[in-house]
Amino acid sequence: MTRINVVGGDITQVDSDALITAVNSERMWFGGIDGAIQGVAGNMFHGQVSRNMPLRDCQAVYARAMDGFRGRFSSVIFVIDDLQSALRHVILAGLSEAENKGLSRVTLPTIRTGVMAGDFEPTVEAALDEMKVAITEFINTSPQYVQEITIVVFRDPNCESYLNRIFGLTNA
Repeated sequence: MTRINVVGGDITQVDSDALITAVNSERMWFGGIDGAIQGVAGNMFHGQVSRNMPLRDCQAVYARAMDGFRGRFSSVIFVIDDLQSALRHVILAGLSEAENKGLSRVTLPTIRTGVMAGDFEPTVEAALDEMKVAITEFINTSPQYVQEITIVVFRDPNCESYLNRIFGLTNA
């Protein structure tokens, strides 16, 4: 059975096999999660995505750490998110790619709750609800490899509390 965890903090500091995140197809990758990844890895992961361009909405690209990388995650799964699809499709694409790669522990940021909040889902809570739908749907496929999904919330105790509540992880 796949476990769900919700934690606050810096996603680059969470031990995992892969960090799953969304990027746009225009290569505007410099803020938020992308900035955090680049802060610990330079262009190591993003360069691998660039070599696969052009990409379409909800297409996932697996990027592996190179020799010498000392981060807490060993790969990144980038999912193209041009805001053409519901968030659940973006997240399902990332989780499916993790399963296809045989990864057991993945981390997810709270996608579309920061600067992209309101661009597709009308509220932050709607985006978090979409995350739950996607993760629940994925778990219902009985994944063989993905055994732990950690959702990382950066500096937003309200999001953290809401996720704990909708996943039934606390009485928050």
